[in-house]
Amino acid sequence: MVTCLWHLLPVMSAVCICCYLDRTSLAFAAVTMSAELGLTPRDYGLGAGLFFCGYSLAMVPSQLVMMQVGARLWLGTIVVAWGVCATLFCAVDSTTTFFVLRFLLGAAEAGAFPTMVSRARHEMSRWVGRERPRAGAQDPHA
Repeated sequence: MVTCLWHLLPVMSAVCICCYLDRTSLAFAAVTMSAELGLTPRDYGLGAGLFFCGYSLAMVPSQLVMMQVGARLWLGTIVVAWGVCATLFCAVDSTTTFFVLRFLLGAAEAGAFPTMVSRARHEMSRWVGRERPRAGAQDPHA
């Protein structure tokens, strides 16, 4: 079971780092993107907020789907959908496209962290928390 944890932790850590980078990358892109798309500070703020609207609205349904299909399959689906949404940002040519993609990106990313926590909790509960008798300890049931 320990090897299972060592297989899960690097992948889950990488996904968490990518989630963080994805949330903060808009601030770095704002300098050139605002000029190219003609985004006003109001539009930029709305786009940043729409990410969290999609994130908030999709979190609970995402967890309900995860309970139906399983964490392994659902996490893979989330990461693929998230990658597709992030890649589509290359094609942003208007403010409307920017708004729609920010909302969809938030919705796609909504279940990633809770699903990883659920999966990690499931895997760790298989080997952590089991009571193991100590050498030389008396049997409480005797």
